[in-house]
Amino acid sequence: MRDESGMAMGLAVMVVLLVGVMGAGLLVFVRNDLEAVVEVNRGQQALKTADAGIEAGRRHLRTVDATPANYDGDPGNDTDPSHAAWSELEGGRDLSFDGNEINVEIRYLLPSRNENEASQPDRAPEVLATGADCPDPADREDPDCLYPNDRNYFRVTAEGVAGNALRKVQAIYRTQNFDIPVAYFATRDINFNGNATSVDGLSLFANRCIENLRAENITGRDRVYGDWATDPITGSPNEHNEVPRANDRAGAAALGGAVCDSPSGIDYNPTSNNNQQKSGTANPQRYGLRDLDSASLLTSVSGSRRFAEDTWSEANAPQPPDTVTFPFATGDEAADSELLAQLKQRAIDQGNYVRRPSGDKNFKIDDGTGDNRYPRASTLDTVFFVEFAEGDTDNPVYGALGSAEYRARTSNSDRFTRGTLVVVNGDLKTSSSADDFEGAMLVRDGNGGDNNLPVFDNGGNLEIRGFVNVEGDMSLRGNVGGVLPGELINGIPGAYTVNLWSWRECYSEDCN
Repeated sequence: MRDESGMAMGLAVMVVLLVGVMGAGLLVFVRNDLEAVVEVNRGQQALKTADAGIEAGRRHLRTVDATPANYDGDPGNDTDPSHAAWSELEGGRDLSFDGNEINVEIRYLLPSRNENEASQPDRAPEVLATGADCPDPADREDPDCLYPNDRNYFRVTAEGVAGNALRKVQAIYRTQNFDIPVAYFATRDINFNGNATSVDGLSLFANRCIENLRAENITGRDRVYGDWATDPITGSPNEHNEVPRANDRAGAAALGGAVCDSPSGIDYNPTSNNNQQKSGTANPQRYGLRDLDSASLLTSVSGSRRFAEDTWSEANAPQPPDTVTFPFATGDEAADSELLAQLKQRAIDQGNYVRRPSGDKNFKIDDGTGDNRYPRASTLDTVFFVEFAEGDTDNPVYGALGSAEYRARTSNSDRFTRGTLVVVNGDLKTSSSADDFEGAMLVRDGNGGDNNLPVFDNGGNLEIRGFVNVEGDMSLRGNVGGVLPGELINGIPGAYTVNLWSWRECYSEDCN
């Protein structure tokens, strides 16, 4: 009993007990640390999921619908019940991303008349130019309650869930019409080939020449650009041209160049009195008022202006007081590519996308009875997209120019086919056997460069209530066009740029 046998066992038990206690504590620490890491990862996943919801809301506004009435919080204003699933009032749209749940809500933000309203959560962050002149910001018919270029603001709120982690993100997007020329516009030449009847309420613009112009064929006031310096609807200054013409009548303008019959830009039809315009002997005198080019001013015409390319804004120099320029953006290839991509996607979604081989000269856009044909029952939201290319839909490979002939007929009671017709890497010509058209026609080159550009040829008695933009040349024969519908004044219906105004992560359920 006096020896020390058994002491080692006691010490061992004590050491084991001590190590066990310390190990248990360490395991608790490690477990808590791992749980914290897992929670952080889940939080990051939830945040990533919420951000994906914000992008889904942006895509919905960009390619499906950005109509304020569908998201303004008043169910009585929702003209399309299919959009209610996205509205904040209806609880938003449930989606999934990488196996995680997302809820996306969209809310239209009413215009703000002052800085105080602009700081309120359900109001747009931009103050109206007219301010107090807008009695009711919800009145979309009052021009004093509209932002320029049909600009609108939407709040997108997305809630992402990953495990037990929840993250909420909120963004404000500004939508506005693409700054596409709402006019007859050609990046090269416009040729009045024959006694074309009047273009009413629209102006004509060419980067190079306007040949055989009959000024009397341009009638009415320019409903889109007014005097080219002030928006005729909102009264806001035109952001591209600040020098007004002498009036707001529809007109024609060309930059000119050595390739033109008249290097100043406009060459008049010799069989009419228009060839007397520049000598000041035509009656009535229009040169410098409704038809502008790069020639020197006629002192006999009060308030006349010359037309020139904008070379002063990049140098931050004042615009010359005797010079006007295009009242819209020109040469923005990135914006034009985005517009075409959006229209192409809408056409695909509608089943109206057609890809034909490069160089195909025999494609007919006919009466809508077969596959890949213009729908007989069409609206201004219809998009029909023809692309002459090899490759595939996402990666077209352009070769020789094709050619499409518009021969569509409609079941609409007024006999007008409607929508936006796009032809890429091919000519577009119209046929007198087709029904009249209401909307926009766009013709674009596929290969880029100035060689072998496409042509738009209006060669029959087709009436076009709308506008035509061509990357290339335009030939106007026979009947040209009718009065521009009000729905087209701001450009192509439903085609909007969607730009991020603000982004924030929310730290409360209601994002206050």
